[in-house]
Amino acid sequence: SPVAVYSEDGSAYVVLCDSNGNATFIDGATGSVLDTEYLGGLVEASPAVYNDMLVVGTRTKQICGVKIR
Repeated sequence: SPVAVYSEDGSAYVVLCDSNGNATFIDGATGSVLDTEYLGGLVEASPAVYNDMLVVGTRTKQICGVKIR
């Protein structure tokens, strides 16, 4: 499931984790892919975001934290 992330200036971004183990960061206004981070295993859950940190678990029994810039 994708999750919306908003910067302090109100810009919108979408983070989508997938079954290939990737977290993809997308510009919410243009739809362009900004970055992709491999998390090491299948992701079936929605990521949680707090301030500038994204946290999500994988099927390889890892909890991944990614700092959002």
